[in-house]
Amino acid sequence: MIRAACFSLDGTLVDTRQVMYNAYADTIELETGRRPTEGDLDPWITGSPSRLLRHYGVSGLGHYWHQYDRYLSQVELFYEDTEVLVDTLHEAGIEAGIVTSLPGHKAHGILAEVGLDGIFDTVVTWMRAKKPSPRPLLEAFENLDVLPDEGFYVGDLRVDIQAGHNAGCLTGAAMWGYSAPVDLLDESPDYILWHIADVPNLCALVNEGLLPV
Repeated sequence: MIRAACFSLDGTLVDTRQVMYNAYADTIELETGRRPTEGDLDPWITGSPSRLLRHYGVSGLGHYWHQYDRYLSQVELFYEDTEVLVDTLHEAGIEAGIVTSLPGHKAHGILAEVGLDGIFDTVVTWMRAKKPSPRPLLEAFENLDVLPDEGFYVGDLRVDIQAGHNAGCLTGAAMWGYSAPVDLLDESPDYILWHIADVPNLCALVNEGLLPV
């Protein structure tokens, strides 16, 4: 039975690509004098900011996070009725959480920008043990007072599905996110989701015994 549904943040609930493109390009141009295109950045966009910047000869994240904040108004929800989705989960007795690798103040800044700050039952942000480690998810489930096998994690990256498997919860591949569908399918997610609005219905079907677990 699913008692808690947790989501990755960027790439699953919100689209921050334009924020990242501009922040990276400004930072690299400031430090090196040359400005990469979005096409240049695409192969790196879902990875570590430190790794991407090192690739361009930039050390440190200070300038990047400063530029990131400047462009935060460009963040967009993938689904405008996300708050309704969370309400629907709550009405079904299912807790809702976020597990993200973003620093806490950045994650809450994004949530505030799109009007979602305060509606989730837990928000677990950056920690030294990063996905695919199960620790961030296990902390979320502990905060929600549910067992890992009562949890469901929806994410758009390989490491999201890997982290869910490692934590012992059900996993859902967010096919609308940043990754190529084949990359997510390679990780054998328990469920494939083509729209975030499908999450409450999927949880209901699982809890009614109409979908295998």
